[in-house]
Amino acid sequence: MQLGEQLNMEFMTLQSGNLCCGFEMAAVEEILWNFQISPVPCLPDYFEGVCNWNGDLIPVVSLEKLAGEEITPGNVRQVILLVKADGYECGFLTSGMPRMIQGQKNGRLTGETPEWLGKCAVKSVYGGEMVFYVLDLEKTLENLVVYR
Repeated sequence: MQLGEQLNMEFMTLQSGNLCCGFEMAAVEEILWNFQISPVPCLPDYFEGVCNWNGDLIPVVSLEKLAGEEITPGNVRQVILLVKADGYECGFLTSGMPRMIQGQKNGRLTGETPEWLGKCAVKSVYGGEMVFYVLDLEKTLENLVVYR
């Protein structure tokens, strides 16, 4: 059985305002708390910069900016969810607390992907205790590539 085909799947979710994104656990490398991010000029505004993780420079993308959410300033703990898919590594920055959620087959919803998700490609939508969009990481990370 391949990733995404299990009947009961575990997802790591990040919530930011109205947006709740799910990441398949097999793609999650690590959760980084209050990590230093170094800005990189000439990138789209949703790129926060890069962070040094185990000697590798990992691009960090703001989940809020990707979804067009307003960034609320303040002294909020920042979390980077480090994911890896199809040879790409990326950190998704958010101020929300990550949560592990079990996705049930009967909780899967149908409908169109909202336009405000921008460059995020959605694989599926789940409901239940909360509605969350499971990102198709391969397509999402491919959409985020700026230079080859």
